[in-house]
Amino acid sequence: MDDQHEETPLQRVQRRVIEAEAQVAAQVAWIAEMDRMNYSTVDEEIALAVLKDKLRLFQDEVARELQRSDASRRR
Repeated sequence: MDDQHEETPLQRVQRRVIEAEAQVAAQVAWIAEMDRMNYSTVDEEIALAVLKDKLRLFQDEVARELQRSDASRRR
């Protein structure tokens, strides 16, 4: 982002969700490719679980930010 347009907390966490979703998708594709080549995917599955946990945290944060913005609009 440039200096003229800073992200709001909601925009920032929404961007993080999008980035985390892309990371999860890439990891799933990598695991599928490794599986096709008959390689072990144990470490990659562990990494995928971590990425999915991170995605859930960001999704939860989006929900909290949406609640905050709804609450502030009602005031």
